Amino acid sequence: MVLNLKQSKALQYAILKNIADGMPYYAKQIGDFNTDSEMSSAINALITNKFVLGPSQDMAGNWPVDATNITDKGEKFLNDNSPWGKLINSTKNVATLLNHLK
Repeated sequence: MVLNLKQSKALQYAILKNIADGMPYYAKQIGDFNTDSEMSSAINALITNKFVLGPSQDMAGNWPVDATNITDKGEKFLNDNSPWGKLINSTKNVATLLNHLK
């Protein structure tokens, strides 16, 4: 499946919005983008299974957490139905989806 630029942008936005909607407090870090570069960085983070875990991370998305090596805070919620657990699991699912679309 090959997406044109408009479809690709729409998919990227829908994916990020879906994740951000589950965590309103962190939506600024995850779902609000001022430039295509910021959007690309966020999509790349999803594709590589890296994502923001919390406010200790800066707004530029530095210090990403690898999904295979969750920090204590993330690990605590990894197997439950909390917003953190949902974010971690949906990020893994999104990364899988995007890899199939490449």
